[in-house]
Amino acid sequence: MSKKNLFMIVLIMIGLSIFVSVLSIYGTLQLKQSQWFSSSNTNAPSYHSLDKVIISVKGKRQTHYVMMEIAIENNDPEKMKEIDNYMPVIRNTLLKMFSEKTYEQLQEESDIDKLQKELKSTLLQELSEQSFVSNIKNVLLTKYVIQ
Repeated sequence: MSKKNLFMIVLIMIGLSIFVSVLSIYGTLQLKQSQWFSSSNTNAPSYHSLDKVIISVKGKRQTHYVMMEIAIENNDPEKMKEIDNYMPVIRNTLLKMFSEKTYEQLQEESDIDKLQKELKSTLLQELSEQSFVSNIKNVLLTKYVIQ
């Protein structure tokens, strides 16, 4: 093989390497910008923790206390930012809901799922009465203590 042919082969290989590198970089940038790899997935759940709530409940012999922390799950982060404006309504709703219950009822209702569903339906109803349309997907009790 002559020097001229060897030089031509090396030149072609360098040219192909540069071409493949440029295509790889371009493809990576295109995929990164596409929705498939996008980090802002609109279907991803968003969670918003609310302040700790302490409520007194009546017992047979004495008054007891319920301490809870709630997180609200939603798929619309913009609506979640607005929920803090409705915190007084949420606190009031919780007070009304738990004022109807006794310590003994809460001890019997140890099913957290059932209590979370009741919280969700009560909050959704109250917030809709306040003209706050929310897409609350779930209401989670992150802390729940009865004393």
